Amino acid sequence: MKKDFIRLSALLFALLFVLTSVLACAEKPEPVGLDDTLPSSAEETGELVHADLPEMDMEGYTFSIYHWTLSGNAALYNDFYSEELDGDPINDAVYERNTRLQEQYDFEIDYAEDEYNVIRSNVTAVNRSNDDVYDLVLVRLADVSTNVLEGDFLDFYSDIPYVNFDKPYWDQDLCREMSFLDHLYLADSALSNEDVQETLSILFNKTMARDRNFPDFYEAVRHKEWTIDRLYEIVTSWEGDLNGDGNMSVNDDEYAMISGDFAIMSLFNGCGGTFATKDDDGYPEFTFPTEENYEITELIRDIMTHTNYANCDTSKESFDRVAMFGNNRSLFFSYSVKSIVALRGEEGIDFGILPTPLYDETQDHYSSYISKHGMGMFSVLRPEQDPDKIGFLLEALSAGSYYDLKKAYYDITLKTKMSRDDESQEMLDLIFEHRRIDWADVYDFSLFVSAYLRQLSRTPEKSIITIYASYENLIEQKMEEFYSTVERLDAE
Repeated sequence: MKKDFIRLSALLFALLFVLTSVLACAEKPEPVGLDDTLPSSAEETGELVHADLPEMDMEGYTFSIYHWTLSGNAALYNDFYSEELDGDPINDAVYERNTRLQEQYDFEIDYAEDEYNVIRSNVTAVNRSNDDVYDLVLVRLADVSTNVLEGDFLDFYSDIPYVNFDKPYWDQDLCREMSFLDHLYLADSALSNEDVQETLSILFNKTMARDRNFPDFYEAVRHKEWTIDRLYEIVTSWEGDLNGDGNMSVNDDEYAMISGDFAIMSLFNGCGGTFATKDDDGYPEFTFPTEENYEITELIRDIMTHTNYANCDTSKESFDRVAMFGNNRSLFFSYSVKSIVALRGEEGIDFGILPTPLYDETQDHYSSYISKHGMGMFSVLRPEQDPDKIGFLLEALSAGSYYDLKKAYYDITLKTKMSRDDESQEMLDLIFEHRRIDWADVYDFSLFVSAYLRQLSRTPEKSIITIYASYENLIEQKMEEFYSTVERLDAE
């Protein structure tokens, strides 16, 4: 088996590495899961979850929301603002939630968007000018770490009243993952579905699976036989050189799988890999250099650099991933849940949805990764505002979204409107049951995680141990700088 060869070499290198490493290599823990079980209806539970808030008259207060966007690739739905009912389940759930709460507490909602690179700099400028134009800000998660470490945001744990993170409408595990040393500058709740939309999965082309007589992939998932070894076997044994010229081409041939670089993080997390964990005191620790992480990494590289795998970020030939998958020229397609909509709109594409494969059958559960490139989390700017009103309305809106908005997105839109078979609905439940994002992926100040993604798929001749060793001193330096920054934030 491929793992056996990798395991021996990784063990020998890892033993040598531990003797010389400056950073401590902790035993690899279980992944931190985003077990944000979606709510049942009040009729099913017998008890309605609600916010524990006092009566409040906001006296016409305007609650301003400032949200990142990316032209042509923004969030699928606006979860914060709707002008009128239009028959769409999500739009109508947003409109009805806002109308109900605005009437109850007498406030207005002002919603504005800016490009992801503009909003990041605007947040800093607003803080420098001490302007209070925004109440709630969502900077794209891929860009927000600088704002956090420059002290642009208030601490949810100590500065924002009324917010109750024990309530189920707060994404407690994601908030815990983004916290450090009893500080939380980024939060997430049922008010936003961006984390759901950006959950990564693997789609498979049913037509190609039938034509090539593959066993039932759904059954493989149910019996925990959908593993990284199984994916490796399919990719490496694939025969797709249709014109017989001895060269694979995205314009002429059929591939085992297509994706972008982001699939590396998805596969790594799915196998239980981690870059960073936190100790009992909440200190983040960089815990990547372990034998198991090295082994997982080498397997992923062997899959993604194989000629039967087309990576749009490294391919010399440009191609449209959706069209290629839809034209039955790739068996697997790593994609975000949000992007399923693009495929559901294409006639004639028969596909199913799978979770990211396990490392092996002994792994406790399937784990899905959330992409930092397509979601933002809530933050509150430091200028003198009214944190009482901000916390109150954020809590009210989050609680008010727990049933109707989540249900509209998950049950109606994903599981009914976009799923074409009962098995896909079952798979979506598995995909959403355990989700996470790695702290080191967001606070990538040593750029090792970025280099990991880039070099893993572009320099197959370079061992991951060598790549890590070239960043080791920088990682240690940046972690020390991070701890100093946190001490400074504590003193402010």
